[in-house]
Amino acid sequence: MPLNYYHTPFIVCAPGRIGPKAFNKIAGQIDLYPTLMSILGVEFTNNTFGIDLMNESRPFIYFNGDNKMGVLNHEFFLISKQDGSEGLYKYTEGNNKNYIEEYPETADSMRLYLHTNLQAAQHIMNTNTQYIEY
Repeated sequence: MPLNYYHTPFIVCAPGRIGPKAFNKIAGQIDLYPTLMSILGVEFTNNTFGIDLMNESRPFIYFNGDNKMGVLNHEFFLISKQDGSEGLYKYTEGNNKNYIEEYPETADSMRLYLHTNLQAAQHIMNTNTQYIEY
């Protein structure tokens, strides 16, 4: 799964609303809407899985490609294939070593994040739920 296919630069020019700022947060396209609404100061109901990056952080982001699912944090990249095989890679080091045996807790946390988000999305689709309140 080439990560450059999933890289989404996000640059906002909003003089008077926010000053120059650089973020190094894990994020995805789903975070654009809540973040922009926050910057604009618009009240909104967030019916997405996205977060407001100005005020929140997430431990991981997940995405899919063909027959694979990927989960990313600042250090690791978990790839879960449709056939059940998995790999955990230190993508920042640029090597292909699979670290899944050395970091089972990290893989478990990333896998749990992936599956709970997928199950929540499936539940919403199956029940035609607009949003879930916590």
